[in-house]
Amino acid sequence: VLQAQRVTAGTRRAQAPARHGDALRDQGGVGDVAALKRHVDLLLEQIGRRRGQDELDESARTLRNRVLTVLALTLLLSLALVYVFVKKLTDPLMHLSTTALRVEQGDLDARCALRRDDEIGVVSTAFDGMMNRLQDNIRRVGERTAELEKAYEELKELDQLKSDFLSTVSHELRTPMTSVVGFVTSPSLPPDWAK
Repeated sequence: VLQAQRVTAGTRRAQAPARHGDALRDQGGVGDVAALKRHVDLLLEQIGRRRGQDELDESARTLRNRVLTVLALTLLLSLALVYVFVKKLTDPLMHLSTTALRVEQGDLDARCALRRDDEIGVVSTAFDGMMNRLQDNIRRVGERTAELEKAYEELKELDQLKSDFLSTVSHELRTPMTSVVGFVTSPSLPPDWAK
């Protein structure tokens, strides 16, 4: 019975996949060589799998590192491009804003002078055109004001001459008239003369 159990156990071991150390436990003859061969084949297969798994793991690490490097470089390049584009957009706007503040403070000679082919260039050109027209209008208003001041002074002189003339004429007319009125109302005149 014991021997039958050993044979049955040996057969089960031969049919089952070899495990580490199974070949060493069997002390029998031909079965031991076959079991040892199966055990060596299994070990070589496991070593091959492990080597393949190690190679896959190494490839995965390399791929992950490369992907992370590409992502980092892409992020840095994107940030640099965003900085350049934002700078290209905000610098002209800041210049336009500074020029507008100078004009607000009274510097009517301030000009933006941005020459671009986009909307900022259009705004800059329009701003400079408005400032040129404003300066031209201020110059014309100054000229008109000077002309009006000159005309006002001339009118004041003419008004003074008129006042002096009227005063003189009034005086000259009143003096003889006073004599005439005094003569006409005088009691020494004959009564029929007054009629």
